[in-house]
Amino acid sequence: MAACKALLPPALSPDQVEPTPGTILQSPGPGDVASLLASPGVGPSPPTAQGAPAATLDSATIMADPGFFGTCKQELLSVTSLASLSGNMQVVFQEYFSKYDLNGSGIVDSGKELTQMCTNLAFALKLGAALPKLLEAVEAVGPEPSMDLTAFVEWFLGTCKQVGI
Repeated sequence: MAACKALLPPALSPDQVEPTPGTILQSPGPGDVASLLASPGVGPSPPTAQGAPAATLDSATIMADPGFFGTCKQELLSVTSLASLSGNMQVVFQEYFSKYDLNGSGIVDSGKELTQMCTNLAFALKLGAALPKLLEAVEAVGPEPSMDLTAFVEWFLGTCKQVGI
């Protein structure tokens, strides 16, 4: 065991891997919301200053806003696609999708990934009462879903409407 420990890098502390409320992501990468919004047909390009990437708040900061959950529930009941969601909701879905895409494929391709994503989104968005119905919908999808971020958001929004969050 000592030899194995010697081969591994030091363990990361929670503050290195979990977002901290109030932090701002300065350099969006190719797989995050700013890039997604700039993709043709997905939504408007985020504003930039002299070609610099737009600063985007992280989901912890977004959800720390007391007014977020009121607008969140309205959006979940009225919006049907990723492009129609507010920028804040897009950030939340993108972060949770990235975090629970366990194999990093860019596709929700296992029942475990879909279950983890739905469970954690339900708690994060304060939909705990609807969780049993959401998990029934996850079971109905089957053990091998195949959804990219856009398809997942459409499925999740449709499911929220079906189960009456």
